[in-house]
Amino acid sequence: MRSIVLAAAVSALLLGAARADEGHLSGLPAALLGGAAAEGTQHELPKAPVTSISAGGLTAVLGKTTLGDVASALGGTVATASDGGQDASWLCYTATIGGQAAYIWFLANSTDANGALDLVGGNFSSVGKSQPCVAPKVSLDDINFSVPGLGASQSALQQQFGTVAARYGFVAYSSEHGSNLQNLNYLIKDDVIVGLAVTRISAP
Repeated sequence: MRSIVLAAAVSALLLGAARADEGHLSGLPAALLGGAAAEGTQHELPKAPVTSISAGGLTAVLGKTTLGDVASALGGTVATASDGGQDASWLCYTATIGGQAAYIWFLANSTDANGALDLVGGNFSSVGKSQPCVAPKVSLDDINFSVPGLGASQSALQQQFGTVAARYGFVAYSSEHGSNLQNLNYLIKDDVIVGLAVTRISAP
């Protein structure tokens, strides 16, 4: 239960800043951080499902890799927003996955380019409105979250994690160790993964 409470906490923490510029961050990350995932099915896992994300030659690790690292490897300009004392910065890139246009997101709860990643995600551009994302220096078409990704089937999730039982299209897998929580959210449509995001929080 505590992991679900922490998941809500990280959502609130990041969303405050994300709302400051919905023209930039109104895709899947904003939907997830806005509480949409809270309506979905929640599952707890014994260990964190995502250890790293392989993206265009970059190995991104939540809590360690910075937005500056991402920008150096993939290009782009870090966008920032602040709202109600909460800050967020992000990078968004275009990709083509399984023949479909997609957006890939890297976000930190900080206005500093040296802020460590708190969210990495992706969604097909057909989900929500178009975003002002840029082409990366290195293709992200083969981005690998080490778990079923965009375009994978719901059955692939079931094979890896067990029962899915998505509700309102959302399903989340959480793992808590002490004050550290990782939350892996999926958006499923017609039995296909059309969006996912992995977030982390380290509570004081």
